[in-house]
Amino acid sequence: MRMSYSKECLNLIDHSIAEIDKHRNIKLSETDVYAFMTQIKDCDSDMVIMAINNFIKADSPQEGKGIKYLAAIINNNNSTKTAKKRHEFLTMDRIPPKVE
Repeated sequence: MRMSYSKECLNLIDHSIAEIDKHRNIKLSETDVYAFMTQIKDCDSDMVIMAINNFIKADSPQEGKGIKYLAAIINNNNSTKTAKKRHEFLTMDRIPPKVE
């Protein structure tokens, strides 16, 4: 599962997991990390990077927000991107077909 992401993305994932672990009493198990990776497996690397950067900039780990919150942010950003692409395609000006 980790092989499908870029090196930058994997570094950010590891950093965010370490940040979440730093502010928890009980450390995340490998099962929790695997579940997180499974939840975000269909997401685009760019969306994962953007969502994790926003998560860290907002100091969410210090506020006690965990890995499930981060997974939800990533999935929402990914679904928003898909919906935005579809909407842009539907509203794009197209040349009408020639009628002869």
